[in-house]
Amino acid sequence: MMEAAMCWAFPALASLAQSAQSLQNQSGSPHRQQKQKAAEIQQFQNSKALHIQYMRLMRRLFKSKFDVGQDEEFAIHNSAVRSNVLVYNRGDENATGPNREDIHFNMRGDVGFEWNKKIFQYLLKYLKQAKNKWHLPEAPDSYLEDLIIDEFNRVKLYWKAANMIDCLGEDSMSSEESNVESDDEGMVEKIYRVKVMFWQRNIKKELGIIDKTILQDDNIYLQ
Repeated sequence: MMEAAMCWAFPALASLAQSAQSLQNQSGSPHRQQKQKAAEIQQFQNSKALHIQYMRLMRRLFKSKFDVGQDEEFAIHNSAVRSNVLVYNRGDENATGPNREDIHFNMRGDVGFEWNKKIFQYLLKYLKQAKNKWHLPEAPDSYLEDLIIDEFNRVKLYWKAANMIDCLGEDSMSSEESNVESDDEGMVEKIYRVKVMFWQRNIKKELGIIDKTILQDDNIYLQ
């Protein structure tokens, strides 16, 4: 019943899904496949009502799986243990990888890190299951993966802001990247030098979350 209602509300959904499936079935060079993937994503983004529904579902999924009420709470997300990430990224046969029941992003890495890519696979599976409960029409994996990565990049901003606190001085100074170095574990570290800025980003809300957390556990940022 709900599925029929969704199809009535979005009359172009059936043709969108068919077009996306047709693109997926086509083969070709990596460049052509990349263009096809971009076309799939654009098709669903152009259907604004459907895109909004999927975005809402994605945000609910993140809140549920990471036990947060708002995106801002990712400021205190415990990033995955670096040694575990390193072993997994190297492809060690003894590496266990991310725990699907207790997911922790590698916030120090980007979307290309194997650890985070594995989590994206978990979230894609969960998103498909939730989509069925919401009676949303089929969408290509490329579109769903794009939603997941966009949400990851969004919440990562809060984590980065929180973890740059030590680089902010009492005169509202910020920092800029100077160079990179590798530590004893082979993990890349960004080295910053302080730079006086003529503006100060408004992150009072995030700072409030951090201050509150420090009062509860002053060791949380010393790990």
